[in-house]
Amino acid sequence: MFVMRATLINIDQLLKLLSNFNMSHCDNFISDDNNRFTYVNDALGHKSCIDHVFVTQSLVPDIQKYDVLDLANNFNDHRPISIVFDLPFSHAADNVANNNSKHFAVRWDKCDL
Repeated sequence: MFVMRATLINIDQLLKLLSNFNMSHCDNFISDDNNRFTYVNDALGHKSCIDHVFVTQSLVPDIQKYDVLDLANNFNDHRPISIVFDLPFSHAADNVANNNSKHFAVRWDKCDL
């Protein structure tokens, strides 16, 4: 299982790169230690944590929840990651944006692969 730990070979290079870009990994925010695996292949008996989320340092205090989702309708061997932020916003700016813009949503399970 690849979890961001200083004991892994070459992890110092990745941590240096993240530091250079003022970024941080979010693995330590996973709320359920028993559900850390982002890759699970039951037929082969393999599982690991190979998918990660990286954010700028300024967003780290706004992370509210970070989960690896084990969904019954996910037939892929990679489990989606859900991350929730508590971001401040201005009501005045929000009203202007709502009047002049369209809202779009991208569904990961409907992507053209």
